[in-house]
Amino acid sequence: MGIAVRADDAVVSNNIIIADGKESRPLVLFGSGTAVIGNRIEGSGVAAVHFTARAKPLTGSRNLLIGNAIGSFRPAAGKAIQEDDGVQANLVLD
Repeated sequence: MGIAVRADDAVVSNNIIIADGKESRPLVLFGSGTAVIGNRIEGSGVAAVHFTARAKPLTGSRNLLIGNAIGSFRPAAGKAIQEDDGVQANLVLD
């Protein structure tokens, strides 16, 4: 794992995150209302971004990702995935 955000209303910006491995998830968001801006994610794994509500009471919802370079990441499941555990309304714009 690269960066795990376990708080609401965080800002994650201007990082280079490199992960490799079939189970890797370079950016995991547990919290809500987080802005993820201007990061570069490289390598391979399950997904570049993973939204989850496993850290209750955090919900992994209403996060905004904009202007992140994730095009070179090689995902097995998709560029961004969200678990079916109550996560909702996340927006990923590149």
